[in-house]
Amino acid sequence: KLAPDCCVIYLSQSLRFLRPVKIGETIRAVAEVKGTDAQKRIITVQTDCFNQNGEPVVKGEAVVLLDPIS
Repeated sequence: KLAPDCCVIYLSQSLRFLRPVKIGETIRAVAEVKGTDAQKRIITVQTDCFNQNGEPVVKGEAVVLLDPIS
């Protein structure tokens, strides 16, 4: 759970597009924390997107920094 006085800064993101998405399709995104570095306040998040048939359409990973707001 993030503290209300904390913001998230994207350090990097990679995406692989696995199949086309057409207008009108319903997409579901799932994000899972895969790793943390508490000392550096860095979190690695895996993000997967699926179409309405449950087929994967995007796989990705993001690395973010939790930065306290002064």
